This record gives sequence, C-alpha cells and structure tokens, in this order.
Amino acid sequence: MSKQRQKEIEELRSRITALEADEKKESENQDIIISAHSHLKATLEKSGISLDQYVRSHIKEYRKILSSIGSKSGTRRQRRVPTSNIKIPAGIYGNIPSIPGKQIEVKEKGPRPSVVRAYAEEIGIDAFLSKCQISG
Repeated sequence: MSKQRQKEIEELRSRITALEADEKKESENQDIIISAHSHLKATLEKSGISLDQYVRSHIKEYRKILSSIGSKSGTRRQRRVPTSNIKIPAGIYGNIPSIPGKQIEVKEKGPRPSVVRAYAEEIGIDAFLSKCQISG
C-alpha cells in the first residue's frame, strides 16, 4: 500500500478510537445523570416535597440553564440568504436551460431573478452574457 493510504488508515483508526472514547464518556455521564435524578426524587419523597414544588422554588436557575441550552443549540439562529458577487446588467435574457424558450427581463433597479442569478453563477458572468443576453 502507498504511504498516503496507510496514513489515511491510521487517521481513521485514531478517529474511531476518539469516537469510541466519546461514546463511553457520554454513556457514563448518562448513567450518572439517571442515578442523580433517582436519588433526588427519593430524597424529595423522604422530605415530603413534590418535584413540582422543588422545581418552582428553583425556577430562576432552571430558566437560565434552559435559555443557555437554547442559544447553544441554535434555536434562535436567523436565516441568512447568501449574497452573490455577480453583477447582472439590465436587459432581456433567454436560452436558460432551466426555463427553455422563455425570456426574462431584468430591470435596471430591483432584485435579479433567482434563475438568472443561479445560472450566471454556475457558468460565469462572461459566458452567461455571451450565451444568454438577447438585448441590453
């Protein structure tokens, strides 16, 4: 085998070992969490306090934790639309493969049609203009 392939095999083996270690640690953590929760419930039952009462008395702490979990998991991410660096001049365009036989007019101001922009990005602006521009 080549040295490159041997190197890739070793990298994959080390990655597998790391993933197995992570899985073992997660399993241990899950076991600890389950044990702690059952111990908490047993202690609360002995004290005559319900889990509801316990949570209500510590609601501020739990809200902080839940909000930090929510922000870490990305539940509040805003959707970003990628912008294009291609400048498509105004004019009438045709010969676009996704919409054969149709001509699209691009005005001087305003957004460019997504079909036109996508095809221009795909083949390059110079090729797009020479192939598709009907008038301009």
